[in-house]
Amino acid sequence: MPDTSMYLLRLARRLRPGRSPVARGSDRIEAAALVIVVLLSLLTIPVVVTHGQRSYAHNRQIAEEAMASRYETTATLLADAPSRPRAGRGPVSENGTRAQARWTTSEGIELTGAVPASSGMSAGSEVPIWIDTAGEVTSSPATPQDAAGHAAATAIATWLIVVGALSAAFWLLRAGLDQHRYAHWAHEWARLNTGHGPP
Repeated sequence: MPDTSMYLLRLARRLRPGRSPVARGSDRIEAAALVIVVLLSLLTIPVVVTHGQRSYAHNRQIAEEAMASRYETTATLLADAPSRPRAGRGPVSENGTRAQARWTTSEGIELTGAVPASSGMSAGSEVPIWIDTAGEVTSSPATPQDAAGHAAATAIATWLIVVGALSAAFWLLRAGLDQHRYAHWAHEWARLNTGHGPP
C-alpha cells in the first residue's frame, strides 16, 4: 500500500510540476505530454467501442449468411477411420483424421466422400458433419457469439495498440528530455568546477 501511495504522489507531482519552485521547463513539457497521453487514451475508448460495434455487426452478418448456407447432418462411415491422422483436403476433426462416409442432403441426394472422424472409429459409426447447399462437406459456421467475441477482442487489441503507441512516444520524449537535463547538469557542474558558477 505505501508503494502505491508513493507512486500516485509521484504521478501527481509529474502532472502538476508548476507548483514546485524548482520545476524546469522540461518538467512542464513532460507533464503536459503525460496529460495528453492520458487524455488521448481515454478519448480513444468511445472510438474503439464504435469500431468494435461495427466489427460485430459485420462479423454477425457474415456468420448469419454462413449459417443460412450451411446445415448440420449425419454421415455414416463406410470404412474404419485410420488410427493416425491422414492428410487431405477439406475440414478435419481435432486430431486431423478423415474417413470415407455417406450422407444424405436435405433434398434426399445421397453423397459420399471423406469426412472428419475421430481416430479409430469403426465403419458404420455415425458422425455429425456440416455441408453447404451443394451437399459438400464444409466447416461449421461462425455463430453470433463468435462474432461478439471477435469484435471484443479486436476492440481491446486496438485500444492496447493505441495506448502502447502513445506510451512509447511519451517515453521517447522523456528520454530526450532526460538527455537534455543531464547535459544541463553537466554544463552547470563544469561551470562550478572552473569557478564560473555563482559564489
